[in-house]
Amino acid sequence: FPSHDTPGSGYTGNVTATVTGGGATANAVVVINNELSPSKGNALARYITRRVNLASGFESLDLKVYILANIPSGTAVDIYYKALPMTSNNFEEQQWYKMEIESAGAFSETGFADYKYKTLTDTALPSGDRFKTFAVKIVLRSSDPVRVPQIRDLRVIALDD
Repeated sequence: FPSHDTPGSGYTGNVTATVTGGGATANAVVVINNELSPSKGNALARYITRRVNLASGFESLDLKVYILANIPSGTAVDIYYKALPMTSNNFEEQQWYKMEIESAGAFSETGFADYKYKTLTDTALPSGDRFKTFAVKIVLRSSDPVRVPQIRDLRVIALDD
């Protein structure tokens, strides 16, 4: 039976795998990790913040992320977050959600620009639940190990509406 045991790269979102041929589908096990998986991903350069617990009496519905970054051509910075719904206790089992760039500022003389990321909807959790605990993951991607994105500043704002 053919096997593939290297992790690959570039799986930043959902992946579909099809197993075919020679009876391999009867007992086949396919595990593909991507950056949306609760605990793993396949990026070679990733930074994950500590869990942020909002102060007592504060709950949030949404997140905004701001970074000051130098993102050369051929590279990318992907921002993900996970949040613990008020109805759950297990932070580690929560999946990561990818954010999208809302705006990018003009480049400075150092090559750095301000980037603002937002959730794909108006709430961080698809269920619309409120949360008190969250974390942010920054994935730095490049096809050239000499030309890589750089980040100087990270700001995360938990929003109530």
